[in-house]
Amino acid sequence: MVKKIIIFSFIYLVSCSNNNSIKLQNENVQNLQKNDPSQNILNIKMSVKKFLNWYKINFNEIHKIELLNTGNKYGKFDSTIYYSVNFENVEKYLQKFKTGGFVSNNYIIHWRQYFRESDKHLKDNPQNDGIPDDFNFDFVTWSQEYEDALNQIDNIKFINLEIKDYKAEVIIQFYPKVYPDYKLQFYLTNQNGYWLIDSIQNIIKE
Repeated sequence: MVKKIIIFSFIYLVSCSNNNSIKLQNENVQNLQKNDPSQNILNIKMSVKKFLNWYKINFNEIHKIELLNTGNKYGKFDSTIYYSVNFENVEKYLQKFKTGGFVSNNYIIHWRQYFRESDKHLKDNPQNDGIPDDFNFDFVTWSQEYEDALNQIDNIKFINLEIKDYKAEVIIQFYPKVYPDYKLQFYLTNQNGYWLIDSIQNIIKE
C-alpha cells in the first residue's frame, strides 16, 4: 500500500512539474515577444507572407468548392432556379482555412456571417444569371485580378505595421507602380505565440 502511495505521489509531482514547465514556456514565449518588438514584427510579416503563399498553393483546390447553388446542372440551365448560398460547401471552404493554420476563429466567424448575409440578400433580390455582387471578387485578395496579386507575394511592401498588446494591424501593398491604390489591411491576434489572421480588408484610397 505504501509503495502504491509513493508511486502515485511521484506521478502527481511529475504531472505538476510538466504543467508548470508548459506554463512557464508559454509565459517565456509571451514575455519574449512582448520585450522584443523586432522579433514580433518579423513574425507578423512572416505570418502574412506564409498565409498568402499557402493560399496561392491551395488556390485551385479551394476554388473547386462551389459556394453558390445555381440553375446550371448537368450542362442545362433551369431559369426557375435562383441563386442561393450552398452552406454545406461554405463549411468545407472554411474548413480549408482552419486546417491551413494561419487564421483565427474570428476569421471563420466573420466569413460564415458574410455568407449568411449574402444568402439573405439573394433571397431579397432573386438572381439567376451573371455573378452576384457579393461573389464577384476573390475573398482573400479582395480583387478580380487575384492572379496578379498572388504572383507578387515576394514583392509586397509593408507600408504600416502597428502592435498593441497581442493585436496587430498591417497594411501591405502588392505592386505600387502598377496599382498604387491597391492595399490590403490585415488584423492579427497573437495566440500562444503564433500570429493568426482575424480579418483582411481592402483599402481604397479616397
